[in-house]
Amino acid sequence: MSLDYILELEGDPPDWAACIEAARRAGVTTLNTRGDRLDDATFKDSSGFFWATENWRSRLSAISAEGDHGCSFLTRWSIVFRLNNIAYEENREDIRRFCIELSARSKMEFVLSFQLEGVRATRDGRGLIWSWDEPR
Repeated sequence: MSLDYILELEGDPPDWAACIEAARRAGVTTLNTRGDRLDDATFKDSSGFFWATENWRSRLSAISAEGDHGCSFLTRWSIVFRLNNIAYEENREDIRRFCIELSARSKMEFVLSFQLEGVRATRDGRGLIWSWDEPR
């Protein structure tokens, strides 16, 4: 069974330049882009990987994550983080670093959830709120 964490991104397009730079600063061994858009990458420390994906509607839509995120932005794109179960703690730290780096580079809002259930982090007008250990 795989563990996927989904980072829903504000806008269409979201701030891809900030996503790409956040990936570099969070420590990736591979980073693939499609034009100016993030495509996929693998974290160096945990070997966990992630990829960008368009929502099933292929248009701007409401956030799909359930839980208390308090965000109301529209989204079309997400980044899916597939955790490496063998290096769970390292992968969690890689994702946290990615979210911190992304927050530092863009005012773009986002919601990170576990498979769209249970919010693990948000970035809104108040800044980054990390709630991995106490999902909302």
